[in-house]
Amino acid sequence: MAVYQTYINSMNERILNQFANLNPFDFKHISPLKSIENFNDVDNYLKYGALIRKMHVLYLVCCGRNTAPLNMEAHYISFSAHADFAQTSTFLKELMLPNIILVHGEANEMGRLKQKLITQFVDRNTKIISPKSCQSVEMYFNYEKMEKTIGRLAEKTLEVGETSSGLLVKKAFTFQIMAPDDLHVFSQLSTTNISQRITIAYSGAFAVLKHRLK
Repeated sequence: MAVYQTYINSMNERILNQFANLNPFDFKHISPLKSIENFNDVDNYLKYGALIRKMHVLYLVCCGRNTAPLNMEAHYISFSAHADFAQTSTFLKELMLPNIILVHGEANEMGRLKQKLITQFVDRNTKIISPKSCQSVEMYFNYEKMEKTIGRLAEKTLEVGETSSGLLVKKAFTFQIMAPDDLHVFSQLSTTNISQRITIAYSGAFAVLKHRLK
């Protein structure tokens, strides 16, 4: 939490306004770990005072010294902040991707995940890559290129063997053919006319130049 308090001036206006009256990162039940010596692990993630820890007491004390059985059970459920292997593999099976890049993980675990995926997708032409940090990756995609005629050029149906001319405009993965006058209509581009004048140094007689130009 000390990191957030240090860089409080880099946050949005709502946090800054709240910080003027009360530090939003000064939590009541959460405190930063100052050293590993101060780290006290709670077995099975059972917080003292929580209902789940009380449930582990099999008998409920009631009416003084009398006890009654607590007809309730506690079950442990494995959880993860990210998808596990079963969820990841199922997701990749549905997508049927030609390329899979594994990033943001511990090197040994990523290697194990890669080998399991290779075994699972052995019957598919799937490329699985687990690059190191700052390692570049190259992928090749085969897709069909199709040009679509729009605007004034699309108003006329061409006969077999007839040709047409226009501007080919590429936007992302689409190609469009349009008339130059339609460029500003279907894109953010515009056309312009360029006039050029060529100047050539000449030191001869004007009569000779006039004769040559004729």
